[in-house]
Amino acid sequence: PAPLALSEIALHPARYVEVVNTGAEAVELGGFVVRLAAHGPGVPWPGREAGVALPWPVTRLEPGAHAVLPVASDPVGVEGVVTIFRAADGTVVD
Repeated sequence: PAPLALSEIALHPARYVEVVNTGAEAVELGGFVVRLAAHGPGVPWPGREAGVALPWPVTRLEPGAHAVLPVASDPVGVEGVVTIFRAADGTVVD
């Protein structure tokens, strides 16, 4: 299983995404990218370059810990998706 999972997404009006470390070891967050991209019915899932990358507020996440990533503006309009990718190869984590 992946060490990170999306635990909460609040785009309107709160504007943040929460990620949790579900693993038993600390995770260096530089190896992962969280992206917010526009999406809608019948459209393929956005790839690792689509949308905007959300900034990590910390560089390391301990087991069971949560990180809250701010969404600075409304880059996707009404419908969007949040995806965690491995930075090295673009593999979808969650």
